[in-house]
Amino acid sequence: MYDPCSGVVVSAKNATAAELSSVDAAVDMWVEAGGFLLTGEARPDWPVLEVKFERAPKAQHGVYDDERGLVFVNRRLEDSRERAITIAHELGHAFGLWHVEGRPSLMNEHNLSVRPTPADVDSVYQSWSSCTGEASAQE
Repeated sequence: MYDPCSGVVVSAKNATAAELSSVDAAVDMWVEAGGFLLTGEARPDWPVLEVKFERAPKAQHGVYDDERGLVFVNRRLEDSRERAITIAHELGHAFGLWHVEGRPSLMNEHNLSVRPTPADVDSVYQSWSSCTGEASAQE
C-alpha cells in the first residue's frame, strides 16, 4: 500500500496525452479533497505508484494489483471524467481503502461518477498514522 500523507509519485509511462490528463485529474481529486501529498513529477524520496493502461473487457474499469503495487486501467474507457474517477478509485485501493456500500463514495464498486467524499478522506486519514487532522479540516 501507498501512504498518501507521506508522498506518492503517480506515474503513467504508457499513457496517451488524454490518459495522462485523466491521471492528473485523479491525483488532483485526492489532493483537493484531502490535501494529500501526490504528484506526477519525479521525487527521488517518494515511492512511485505506476498506472498502466491496457485493453480489457468493457465491464472491467480498473484494478489495483496489490502484490505488484500497480494500477491497471481499461484503455477502452474513453470518457475522460469516467477514466479519472476510475483512476482515483484504484488509487483509493492503493491507499488501503476497500469497496463501500450504503452511501455515495468514490469507493463504490463500479463507480464512474462520485469523486472522493469527506468520508473517503476520513477513511484514508484513519488508515495512516502519518496523516494528521481530519477531512473536515481540509475543506
